[in-house]
Amino acid sequence: MSCIRTQQMMDAWLDGELDPSTGEEISHHVGQCADCAALKARREQLRATLQAAAPRYAAPPALRSAVLNQLQAAQQPPVARPLTTSRGPSWWQATAMAAATSIVTALVTWGTLGKLSAPSGEQVALADQDRRPVREQLVARHVASLSAPSLIEVPSSDSHVIKPWFQGKIDFAPVVRDLSAQGFTLLGARMERVSGQRAVAVVYKIREHPINLFVWPDISGRDSGAELATVRGFSMGSWAAGGLNFAAVSDVDAHDLERFVMALQAPR
Repeated sequence: MSCIRTQQMMDAWLDGELDPSTGEEISHHVGQCADCAALKARREQLRATLQAAAPRYAAPPALRSAVLNQLQAAQQPPVARPLTTSRGPSWWQATAMAAATSIVTALVTWGTLGKLSAPSGEQVALADQDRRPVREQLVARHVASLSAPSLIEVPSSDSHVIKPWFQGKIDFAPVVRDLSAQGFTLLGARMERVSGQRAVAVVYKIREHPINLFVWPDISGRDSGAELATVRGFSMGSWAAGGLNFAAVSDVDAHDLERFVMALQAPR
């Protein structure tokens, strides 16, 4: 594991997003490399600083008291009563179920109100892993795919083999092009998920560097020009066209990824 590779995947490693094998390689490298160990320490300090400065919201005293009272009432032992032939719940079971329902309702209401009243930045902090920013999801999926055999499900350099493989798996037609003339070798494809939607990843390679081209439906229906960015040390090019979202992710330099995006967008 090189320093460059470790630094690119440092955040994903600290967030527990890597497979165990890759995580062990990074851990071993960090244990032997002073520079990467220092980077790890800085990242951990930054995380601690952000966690300490992040706003926290406590439930109102009245809600806390009501929930505790309901829990205490639900935990009271049942009073012995004669057996009955009725199949319905006993009075203490009904009480416990009602208490549980009240607690769930209160918590859901509080959580909903908290999210509605929170600014957009705090809403992201409240979201679960599946609702992370799309760019973060894509980088995490790219990193996870680098551990074989998850990179490719249908290995082929022929688009006429890959396209039929998608039939019956998705309800859209991803772009699969032969870009060998531009220096990008088609390796194959696999199924993916982006923001809970069914997606695909068409995989290319340039100089031993994989490029994941993620494709998934665009619900907005609006085309957008290509935008290049660096996310967690990885190059990314994203755009929307023809009712689909596209995002190319790789550790190649920005110039190579820009050429890749332009080759895909060029009219045939």
